[in-house]
Amino acid sequence: MAGTPLWPTIDGGRVRTAALVKELSRHFPVALIRPVDRTAKDGSEPMAHAPVPEVLFTPSHRAGSARFFSSPRPRVGLSVIDRRTRREVRRLIEGLAPRSVLFAHSYLAAVVTTPPDVADVVDFANVEVERFQSLARAARGHHRASAAWEGLKARRWEPHVARKAALCVAVRRDHEHVLRSWGGEPVLVPNASDVPQDATPSPPNGPVVYVASAGYRPNVEAGARLIRDIWPRVVAHLPDARLQIIGSESDGVYRWAVGRVGVDVVGQVDDVAPYFERAALAVLPVEEGSGTQLKAAQALAHARVLVATPHSAASIPDEPRQQCDVADTSEKFASAVVRLLENVDVRHNREAHLRATRDSLPTWETACRPLVERLRHLVL
Repeated sequence: MAGTPLWPTIDGGRVRTAALVKELSRHFPVALIRPVDRTAKDGSEPMAHAPVPEVLFTPSHRAGSARFFSSPRPRVGLSVIDRRTRREVRRLIEGLAPRSVLFAHSYLAAVVTTPPDVADVVDFANVEVERFQSLARAARGHHRASAAWEGLKARRWEPHVARKAALCVAVRRDHEHVLRSWGGEPVLVPNASDVPQDATPSPPNGPVVYVASAGYRPNVEAGARLIRDIWPRVVAHLPDARLQIIGSESDGVYRWAVGRVGVDVVGQVDDVAPYFERAALAVLPVEEGSGTQLKAAQALAHARVLVATPHSAASIPDEPRQQCDVADTSEKFASAVVRLLENVDVRHNREAHLRATRDSLPTWETACRPLVERLRHLVL
C-alpha cells in the first residue's frame, strides 16, 4: 500500500517502493492499493502502465486541516487517509483478502487498521522520530514548531506501529537496531540500484549533477545552498563548470536560478541514468532528514565519485565512501568539487576503484532477498 502513485518513478521514495513491489511480484501475487492521483483532471487515470494490478481509493482532501495537527496520529498519514478514507481502504483490503499488507511508510500503517488475519509489513524508509527531530533542528519559526510537534507524536505512534507489525523493513543497520529496541521484528533492505553492465569513465569536462525531488524540503534547501553558496565558489575557479539540477518539481522550485552562471535546471526526467553517465561527478548537499538517499546508490552504480555533507555521507556504504569526499562547510564542499573537476586523473583513479567494488553494491534483487525469504515463512 502506497500513499502516492508509484509510476512514473519521479523521486527516491517512489523508486524504492516500486522496486519492492516489482521484486515481490516475482515471488508472490501482488496488487497495489494507492490513492487516485490528485493531479488527474477528471479524477481518473489510466493504469495500463503499472506492472501490477492497482486498486485506487480517493485520498483525503483536507490536507491543511487543523485537526490533523492536533490528532495524535501522524499528520502526513492523515493528509492521505482520514476517517472517511480509512473505511474505504479497509473495504478494499477486505475485498482483496490478502495474507499480508506491505505499507510503504510507517505513517500509513499508523492510520490504517487491517483485518486481524492480515500480517502487517511496514517499510520504515525513514524513522519518522529521527526525521522530524532533524527537521526541527534545521527549521525556523512555525516550520520548526510543526516538525517538533510531529516528532513528539511520532515517539508514541511509531514504536506502536513497529510492535504491531509482523515484520519491519529497515533501510539502515542502525535503524534495524532502533526497530528491534521498540519491540519490532526487523529485516534489512538497503536502498539499491541496478548496476549498469559497463560503467565508463567520466568525461573530462562533464557537468556536476544534483539529483533530488524538489517536493521534499531538505532537498530544496540543500539545492538552494548549492546554487547560492557553493556553486559561485566553484565557477570563480572554473568559469566553464556546469551544474545540473535534476528531479521532480525542480524546474518550478528553482525557477529563480535559471540564468545563473553555470547552472542548468533540468527538471523531471524519465531516466536519470544518462545524466550520471555524462556527469563528471555527483553531489549530495543535504544536511537533514532520515533514511538514506537513493541518489547515492544510483551514482555509485555508475561509478561516479560523490561529494557529500556529513549527513549525506551516511547514505554511502563504507567501502565506496573511501573514494568520495565529505565536506562540512560550503567552502570545503566547493573546494572538493573544484579539485575533482580539475584533477581528471585522480577522479578516474577513484572511479576505477568504484568500478572494482561495484559487486559489493546491492541490486534490488539482492537487497530484497531477505525480505522475500521472511515473507515466504510469514504467508505461505
